[in-house]
Order: sequence, then structure tokens, then C-alpha cells
Amino acid sequence: MEKRNSVDQRRLAVGTFLAAHAANIARQGTIVQTWRRRGRRRLGPYYRLVCRDEAGRQRSVYLGPSGPIVDEARDALRRLQSPRRQQREIEGARQALRRELAKSRLALDAELAKIGLQRKGSEIRGWSRGAVAARAANGRPSPSLPSGGMTMAVVGRGASGSKGPFRRAAATECT
Repeated sequence: MEKRNSVDQRRLAVGTFLAAHAANIARQGTIVQTWRRRGRRRLGPYYRLVCRDEAGRQRSVYLGPSGPIVDEARDALRRLQSPRRQQREIEGARQALRRELAKSRLALDAELAKIGLQRKGSEIRGWSRGAVAARAANGRPSPSLPSGGMTMAVVGRGASGSKGPFRRAAATECT
């Protein structure tokens, strides 16, 4: 007489289930532990390998109590799900890098604004107006001018008195 729930038969059933539902298990398979009650006693844990099929119906295979079959099923589940897990970890790292890049760009924008420059894409703009004007207002020589007879740029308001981009600058000789 043959045992109906022998370990070999369960191992064969688990292998068949894994082969038939490999793609679904890789996407969302899990091992669920359940407990049973007999009177006031709580028995278990007992384990099942569970996934959903293409139609959305739940499919499962009974693994039994803790033992080698449950360990083998966990290993198979880990093997099937490792590419997806690695892909998620890589995507998480990419998102973290993007967040850090955005923070560093904001910090760079703040530092550039202090000296009258601005970032537009990967370019830094405002060298001709902002930085020279800021240095002249602080009484520092302009870095783009030769050091021989230093010339300072004094920036004033335009003809209309506005602070717009059309400012007139008068060059004065420093002695």
C-alpha cells in the first residue's frame, strides 16, 4: 500500500507546481505559513507555496510542516525572484543617485547665485555681467582683466534707472 502524502510525492508535486507556474512565482510568489486548531490546541506551522495565475486566481501547493521540502521551496523561490530583486535594488540606487544629484545641483545654484552666476543646463551663465559687477561692487579686481594697470568696472543704472540687463559700466583706473 502506498502512502498518499509521502515526502517524495510532495516533492514531486512542488517541482511540478514550480515548473508550471515559474513566471508567476518569479513575479509574486510567496511561502505562506498557516496554523490549524484542534480543540484548544494550535498546531503548525504548515506551509504552502502560493502565487496567482494569469487570470488572477490564487494557486497553491502544500509543502507540509517545517522540513527539507520547505527549505528547498524557499531556495527555489529565492532563485526565481533574484533577478527581479536585483532590478529593484538597482532602480532604488538610481533613484537615490538622482535625488542626491538634485540636492547637489540646488547647492551649486545657491553658491553660484551668491557670486551673481546662474546654471542653465550644464552651462554656467552670467560671467560677463553678474560676476564682474559683484566683484566691482565689492571693490575687488575683475579676474578677466590683466593685472598690469588694473581697471575696475563700476556698474550703474541704465538710462531709465532700471536694474535690468542693460546696465552701463564705466571703467576707472585704479592707482
